[in-house]
Amino acid sequence: MAVKEETLPPPETTPASETTNDACPQGLALLDVLPVIGPLRQHGKAYACGHRIRIKGWTALAVTALVCAIPFLQHGVNPGSAVLALYLAVLAHITFVDLEHFLIPNVVVLPAVVIGLLLFPVTPLAQGWGATEAWVRSLAGAGLGFGALALIFVLARGGMGAGDMKLAAFLGAILGFPYIITGLLAGFILGGIVGLALLLLGRRSHKQVIPYGPALAGGAAIHLLAGPGLYHWYLSLMR
Repeated sequence: MAVKEETLPPPETTPASETTNDACPQGLALLDVLPVIGPLRQHGKAYACGHRIRIKGWTALAVTALVCAIPFLQHGVNPGSAVLALYLAVLAHITFVDLEHFLIPNVVVLPAVVIGLLLFPVTPLAQGWGATEAWVRSLAGAGLGFGALALIFVLARGGMGAGDMKLAAFLGAILGFPYIITGLLAGFILGGIVGLALLLLGRRSHKQVIPYGPALAGGAAIHLLAGPGLYHWYLSLMR
């Protein structure tokens, strides 16, 4: 006698965009971290995957908006301030993605290098130079930044990632030469302080990876907001 198999109803599925786990597996896209535009354009959802943005994401948006407002308070509403705000938005995006996912996405940093080179003559750091000289200094800064991190990558045998090298090229493009020197120094000092604090507090061990991108981005952001005065202050210390 055949026994009729009892079939169970298929499990209910929930659309990805409506799941209770609202984490975005791909991280926030660049447009999502732009002040005001990001949250409004997607009605609280991440552009990359359609998932709802978590509290961390909204915190990132708020911090980015506040940081991007500083150039307008310093220099007024003008193209130079707008370019600085764009640079800071990219740096903030890279910082939050690296902290969350331990990576610096090529889809952000590679186009950012090109944009940084093209817009550098408009920034306050490039004032006093002609457009041609500004572009040359931006290109030299990008090369120096990439080369410095590549050298550390080789000497430290992986102590720096490939993403950090590309990020350093972007920092050089937006700071130019010679300001990339003090920008990197500020990043190294900031990274050392944060790393030491994490070790002393027991939040990280010496065997665990500590993302260095946020420190490099923070050092560049400090220089963007401080202006050429930071470099001249450093030179006065050396003298």
